[in-house]
Amino acid sequence: MIILLIRFYIGKRNQVRILGDDRLIKKLSSTVSLFLGKIRILILALAMMLIVLAMAGPQWGYQIEETKTRGVDIMVLLDVSRSMLADDIKPSRLDWAKTEIRRLVSMLKGDRVGLVIFSGSSILQCPLTADYSVFDLFLQDVNTEMVSHGGTDLGKAINTAIKSFEGSESKYHVIFLITDGEDHGRHTEAAVKALKNSGISLYMMGVGTLEGGLIPITKENGTKGFLKDREGNFVNTKLEKDTFARIAAITGSGAYVKAVPGDEDLKEIYKNGIAKLEEREIKSSTVKKYENRYQVALSAALILLIMESLIEERKKGIEY
Repeated sequence: MIILLIRFYIGKRNQVRILGDDRLIKKLSSTVSLFLGKIRILILALAMMLIVLAMAGPQWGYQIEETKTRGVDIMVLLDVSRSMLADDIKPSRLDWAKTEIRRLVSMLKGDRVGLVIFSGSSILQCPLTADYSVFDLFLQDVNTEMVSHGGTDLGKAINTAIKSFEGSESKYHVIFLITDGEDHGRHTEAAVKALKNSGISLYMMGVGTLEGGLIPITKENGTKGFLKDREGNFVNTKLEKDTFARIAAITGSGAYVKAVPGDEDLKEIYKNGIAKLEEREIKSSTVKKYENRYQVALSAALILLIMESLIEERKKGIEY
């Protein structure tokens, strides 16, 4: 802006010189004050600097404020068995499940969330945390090769989740189970009964279709195909609704929804379930809240702009 202003005044002066003799031009323009013109440039430059300073958001002085975070602890149980590779819902059941989990996390407000992955055994992939970006880093790395034991054992997954909760009362604890419902474990009923007795809330989401789909695999020679059983028939894996019904019958309160496009299924779980649970204070901290002072620079810039508009470069009281 300063450079443009200087160029404008230099250009105007050069245009005047083209008109005729320097002495004549000087006499005719004797009513114009070059000094006041330079003052206007200086004032405009200072005003622009102050506007930029105001945009930068200067702050000084602060107040000490205490912030409290309230919420519940949510442990996500994610099925990573090979049946979750089926693409009866695109791009695959596992990818769809990850998307649903991210949608759920985006609805949370101060709650802590953790992740347990399971197939034939289970692993605490991410301990409870209120840092959702860290949780997402753990989630995006999840694949079906991370748990060595094949099959699906819901009982082990539930027990791992129960043990993963820390100290606080179970009324602040939530388990969110997302699976296609296949279960080859022998202790699921006992684990669900233990869950009920502990007072931990359970919510379930089924991923997959009732028609089912084939399970893609990569063979030893690198070619791709689909999983077959011992008789050589393709394995068609379906959403097992009966598993969810059996668990809900034991707990008496296990909410179940089927994954659908959009987030209406998750809104039902969150708004009618998780959001209504009693919350506890998770973390309390004190922070310095600095005072915004951009008004000072902006006010000074406004005063300078008003001053600049009032300056007249033409001298008064001169007559020919």
